Amino acid sequence: MSTPKTKPLRISILLGNMKTFLQKTAFGWVLMVFPVLSQAQLSTAGFVRDAAPSIAKPTPDPWRFIEKKKVEAKGAGWVKFFGEVVYVAPDGIVLHGGYEGFLGEFYVDNFPKRLAEGDHIWEDDSFTAKIDGTYQYHSALSGLRTLHRLSYGMVWTPELAAALAPAPRVASPEEVAAAKKAAAKKKADGEAKALKHHQDLATKGDAYGLWQMGKRYAYGDGVDKDLEKARALFKRAVEAGQEEAKADLAAITPQ
Repeated sequence: MSTPKTKPLRISILLGNMKTFLQKTAFGWVLMVFPVLSQAQLSTAGFVRDAAPSIAKPTPDPWRFIEKKKVEAKGAGWVKFFGEVVYVAPDGIVLHGGYEGFLGEFYVDNFPKRLAEGDHIWEDDSFTAKIDGTYQYHSALSGLRTLHRLSYGMVWTPELAAALAPAPRVASPEEVAAAKKAAAKKKADGEAKALKHHQDLATKGDAYGLWQMGKRYAYGDGVDKDLEKARALFKRAVEAGQEEAKADLAAITPQ
């Protein structure tokens, strides 16, 4: 039976301009030291890969999901950030670097790239995130720490949009029954209105109205079926000039 792997224990100590890590490994405690850049050094170095002028890159992942909304990763509140990874959290990374208006350690949540401690995000990588309050975590040495927080958001893709779309609401049996009842009433109201319109026209001797009422009596559409009334109405319709009524009259007249 294999033993579950645990994350190595690390204790960090800041001594002058050097950051010291005591990390417990299978071989015992290991001392690691790396320099902490001053604000002036950060501003000068800027985490640029080389001394040559860099060409600004397009913002990676230009569209994100923030608070269940698709947003463009630029504008008010969005900043370009850079730095060295000093801690990898379950849902983000802690960087020692900077962004507009701040230099030092800060947290970036939902960062989509797989990074390890000591990796760098360079200034000319042009990664952006949204300023989003603070982040707290427990340090083995200093206890509860509070850092500035940047929210990267979730990278927008059509597949993610489909997955996050709300599921269609399923109507309850009562709602289905009510909808059917409303539809049946609407249909009945429409049929009653059409019947009255034809009756009014026929009463006035209108050829079209006489023809339509003849068909209603011939087929029992909205009225009781009555072939005698149908023939009489078709004859009147033909006399009033409705030529189409001749065929209907012939169809119900005994040979």
